Amino acid sequence: MPRDATEAAPPPSEDLLRLPKRSVWPVVVFFAVVFLGIGGLIYREVTAPDPLKVLVAIDLEGTWWEGSEPAACWPTSSRRGLANSASKR
Repeated sequence: MPRDATEAAPPPSEDLLRLPKRSVWPVVVFFAVVFLGIGGLIYREVTAPDPLKVLVAIDLEGTWWEGSEPAACWPTSSRRGLANSASKR
């Protein structure tokens, strides 16, 4: 303990000045999770089906739903349209 203000205190030991080493693996895991998450979102966006495109399978030679006049007319008009587009090729 210094007796007056002009006397210097002893320097602290090196153990007190040394910062504890932190491990690197939590930082690596964090960046890996972020990278994989962003990559997964990008992959999902690229491979997602277009919501405005619909695949419709029509059995043109089959029967329609009983009691539904629009269901009966639609395959007939579709068949004419498909026949016209096929003949133009």
